[in-house]
Amino acid sequence: MVTPDTAPVDLSEALQRFDAELLIGTHWYRAALRAVGVWRVASETYRQHRFQYLVAREALDLVLVIERLMAERPDVVPTAEREAMRFGGCPPIYVPIDEFRSALGPIRYKAYLNYFYGVTVEEAAVHAVELEASKAHALDGGRADAYRRIYGVTLEDLLERYRGDQGIRSADRIRWDVWKGFTYWCFKTRSQLQIPARMASDTRKGISLLQQLRLVAGEGSPDPFRPDADPDDDRVDSGNSGHVVDLDSSI
Repeated sequence: MVTPDTAPVDLSEALQRFDAELLIGTHWYRAALRAVGVWRVASETYRQHRFQYLVAREALDLVLVIERLMAERPDVVPTAEREAMRFGGCPPIYVPIDEFRSALGPIRYKAYLNYFYGVTVEEAAVHAVELEASKAHALDGGRADAYRRIYGVTLEDLLERYRGDQGIRSADRIRWDVWKGFTYWCFKTRSQLQIPARMASDTRKGISLLQQLRLVAGEGSPDPFRPDADPDDDRVDSGNSGHVVDLDSSI
């Protein structure tokens, strides 16, 4: 079962898998993916920082999980590769999509897709619409309101609704783990409010922006962890895949 944040954190199974793979000469990135396949922790506080690995019990932050594994075994990962993974989400080697899916297992793989489309692409969609609106209002100086254009209300209104829905107190600054949850909540809200054609259109804008930022050709996957994936395939099912309450049910 997923370990709740209030329970003692036990990373032994994932670390044992990571170490075993490294011992037989597996590249550290492949070893990390296979360790993620037995990862059980939903969230924790580590070195005074909040780590939210599983957003809304549905979306797996793969980069954060790998970062946590690297923190336990810093000597096995070259500094440049560790920084590229941590700050750019860029894996050091190419892993075919079938191997990637197999390493994570079906449940964690689906949870990763939820995160990619529900957080990464959703953020990109907001930025893409913001850029689009800014160009449209460049001459009259109008301020682009991407959130109103996508969700029908302002960012402030959305945050107020999210805090009320989740029982979160208002704060001047929003922690990164809270922002990820908010972004995923926005994605699910959009999936309920928008007609499918509009949902697909805004999502495509986010994917196109990611492709531009990552220097990926128009027909290529914007996901650096699945570079050979068709960008139109394996898409999360409008955020309604259900809670990932048992990450080990497929093992």
